Amino acid sequence: MLTIINLVLSSASVILPVTGESNSLSSFKQISEFSTLAKNSNSSHLTKVTFGDQVSLAVVQQPDGNAAYVSTEKGKVTQFSMAAQYGSIGLVAHNTLAGKYFNGLSDGDKITLIYGDGTRVNYKVTDIYRYQAVSPTSPYSDFVDPENAKNTLSVETVFNSIYSENGRLVLQTCISKGKVESWGRLFVVAEPTY
Repeated sequence: MLTIINLVLSSASVILPVTGESNSLSSFKQISEFSTLAKNSNSSHLTKVTFGDQVSLAVVQQPDGNAAYVSTEKGKVTQFSMAAQYGSIGLVAHNTLAGKYFNGLSDGDKITLIYGDGTRVNYKVTDIYRYQAVSPTSPYSDFVDPENAKNTLSVETVFNSIYSENGRLVLQTCISKGKVESWGRLFVVAEPTY
């Protein structure tokens, strides 16, 4: 069964949003940011994410048909629509904005998702992955394997290994190096703590 799922996932056209500061693909104008911050009684609408007792960020949605979109507003993260299609919850943010908080997370840290009806779901950070992007400003970039720098991983391989686990929470931002804001990608993976 897993092999069939992997074949289906690898044949789909997946992307990984670019969350570096100079990303022209994600910064299409605000269209009121698709945000609903107040309680709206919708148990499936994610409205906020918190890291411990220190940081609370609003969650906005991607516009239909634009899986590369990432909010450019301070204090907001974007729910990655493509992740939901593969069973996980993905939150993306620019590394110069809310994504800076992703870099401060460590194994074992607590993350809480808050939904429109006030429901809270707790997660614990279990893994952190860092990849160098071969084409830093492309959402279709291949990546350098951190275990073997001579090995290049396709965007599909990285996407499948990160986002295809059902129920998993993934926080994604760019890694800057030198003057390149989107040199690589950081993925913070968390599992529910039921």
